[in-house]
Amino acid sequence: MAKVTIKELAKITGWSVATVSRALNDKPEIAQDKRNEIRKLAKELGYHPNQNARSIKLGKSKTIGVIVSSLTDIFSTNVISGIEEIALKNNLKVLLTGVDEDFQRERETIENYFGSQVDGLIIVPSTTPYDYTELLQGIPTVFVDRDPSGPKVKFNSVCFDNVDATKMVVNDMFKRGAQRIGLLNTCVSYSASLREQGYREALKEHRVEFSPSAVVFAWNNKKNVQQMTRQLVINQHCDGLLLADDSILVPALKKAKEYENENKLIFGVIDDCDWYDLLKAPVTSVKQPYYEIGVEAVKLLIELLKDEDRSIVSLRLKGELISRR
Repeated sequence: MAKVTIKELAKITGWSVATVSRALNDKPEIAQDKRNEIRKLAKELGYHPNQNARSIKLGKSKTIGVIVSSLTDIFSTNVISGIEEIALKNNLKVLLTGVDEDFQRERETIENYFGSQVDGLIIVPSTTPYDYTELLQGIPTVFVDRDPSGPKVKFNSVCFDNVDATKMVVNDMFKRGAQRIGLLNTCVSYSASLREQGYREALKEHRVEFSPSAVVFAWNNKKNVQQMTRQLVINQHCDGLLLADDSILVPALKKAKEYENENKLIFGVIDDCDWYDLLKAPVTSVKQPYYEIGVEAVKLLIELLKDEDRSIVSLRLKGELISRR
């Protein structure tokens, strides 16, 4: 017989996962009769608590587990720096694992961290939206960069404010003289949807009609970026190119050189690098607060370890506009 989970108990009883979890842990804020009813049903269905998860809740190891896509990319190294500084100040050890956007490796890593009895987790999720409730089994967790919350379930998260950042870049591109701005979007669904939202909102503020044909997507391997650049510049007559990922910028600039109007093209990109200052074509960008995301993630996790029943927190950190003329 398959193991009965808290999520299944919640579905059967009609109460939330949090209510069921608190009842099973005999929390006083749940009425005694409700606690008794839930615990009785759990016993009848053969529910057994995850002992690894319970050990994590006890907060004995003074260790937190961190899961990112890569341990070497700019985002991860800066976020990890912020995590480690605050963890060190609070006498917490940090376990780090890169999973290369592989959900199965992410799942296995979480289970391995159970064995290490970490007190809590900080995760860059590979799948969004996704209900992590059953997988985490009540372990205090903060998600960073992407929020896996959906309509029916919410999680603690610390992310970059993609919508606000995109609006800042588009507004600056209009100030620089762009008339028709095309969006070459990222293949990461979470970021892509929010950046398109910011793009649409900025167009609306400038009374510019949204055109679906002015939004294209880059493949994960970036091999179609030059083709999509041509699509926007030649077929859609865009004089402004908004690039939703810094890895798209170089191939887009290379393709733009083929056109006579390349010096008239106005570029904007989400994210910033120092070498943008050396480009012939000025690029408006937004610097993401990577380090601060790591800092805030650990601070929030520490608060969760102190009070696992606190309300869900969703922090969205603002970026810094870098306008080049």
